[in-house]
Amino acid sequence: MIAPDASPARRDKSSADAASDPLTHVELTWLEKRQEDWIRFGRQAREQILDRRRRVVSFPPGSTFA
Repeated sequence: MIAPDASPARRDKSSADAASDPLTHVELTWLEKRQEDWIRFGRQAREQILDRRRRVVSFPPGSTFA
């Protein structure tokens, strides 16, 4: 018998959060003289620093950025 509150498929929290987050996320990487990603223009809504070489910037819906 299956318990009435058991669900056959559970979504993890990160996928549920990503589905409800309207922002566009862009990961930028800096590896000197090998890979140097930049945002040329656009108004960032949020910035998260992951480590010395990586950060994630987020833009609201309808934004233009490059």
